[in-house]
Amino acid sequence: MYDMDVAAINEKVLACKAEMLLSNPCFEIWLLLHAKEQKTAITTENLIKELKKCASVWKNYTKSDFTETQQTFLKGNTEIAVKRAKGLKKFQNPSTGIYKLIDLLKGQIKGRISKRTSE
Repeated sequence: MYDMDVAAINEKVLACKAEMLLSNPCFEIWLLLHAKEQKTAITTENLIKELKKCASVWKNYTKSDFTETQQTFLKGNTEIAVKRAKGLKKFQNPSTGIYKLIDLLKGQIKGRISKRTSE
């Protein structure tokens, strides 16, 4: 997973042959999509500001540090964030591929549950 707000790295990242989970402009777009739609381009700075005001749970957000309340908020709103993320254009600002990881994990969990119930 990479943020796309560092222009110098973008060409190198996009040249990789792996499935990239890119967030443009940054990871926090994924967090914001749990609370609201974001269809217009936004700077990293403005995205963080918008995140902090969109829901009280993010008021004191610190990058890469999630409170239990924030974790609960994310878990409770993951489905809507996935839906919103799928509606954005790949690599454009705003966009995120993190939903692909969520879909993959959900598929693996369903596969395990189906396997257990068939045994």
